[in-house]
Amino acid sequence: MFVCRHMHEDEEIRYILGGSGFFDVRESPSDAWVRLAVEPGDLLVIPEGIYHRFTLDEANNIKALRLFKDEPKWIPYNRSTETEVNSHRIGYLKSIGVGA
Repeated sequence: MFVCRHMHEDEEIRYILGGSGFFDVRESPSDAWVRLAVEPGDLLVIPEGIYHRFTLDEANNIKALRLFKDEPKWIPYNRSTETEVNSHRIGYLKSIGVGA
């Protein structure tokens, strides 16, 4: 489980093959969590720079395929003062009309 809120410098693309769970994403500018339940057949694209986390549901099982646009980037950046000024975070905020 990835319960720490974090972001990536690339889209996180997941295709759910089996099981189920929850992806939580941070809405901006309110910073509220939005919960997305995922199950087999779901395709989820989380933009680079958005804070998110993942947890299993009560079934405690998931099988997901991670897809990449370019070279695989697996590094999660936990939310911190450094991620607030990360160019990918700033780019995401600008793309949704939040911030400078």
